[in-house]
Amino acid sequence: MSNGTATARRNRSKVARAMDIRTVIGVLLGLYGIILTITGLVKGSDAHADLVSGMCLLVAGAVFLVWVRLRPVKGAGSSRGGQRVGCRKGLSRRDVARSDISHTRQTTAVAFQSISGTPLPG
Repeated sequence: MSNGTATARRNRSKVARAMDIRTVIGVLLGLYGIILTITGLVKGSDAHADLVSGMCLLVAGAVFLVWVRLRPVKGAGSSRGGQRVGCRKGLSRRDVARSDISHTRQTTAVAFQSISGTPLPG
């Protein structure tokens, strides 16, 4: 593996982690938590609710950000061994989609028959 390929993979991983919804939620909760905590500290004893809710938001934001670090996103569409992640072995995306549609039709037919007692028409 060349150095350029490894760098490109690391960059894709960073972008995927930055675009993860958990990162966005964690950062926003953290920012709101900082604002409320500062407000609670500045106002003093009158803003006890601001201080407590700000600290809770800071903790929640930290939990989301730790979660992103412990369970990173696997890059959808990244290649492993010449095969694209998300596709079944030996099948193209079109074949996978057709198989999924066929499975959905069969499941719907079975569900309809079990509910109504009659087979699905057509």
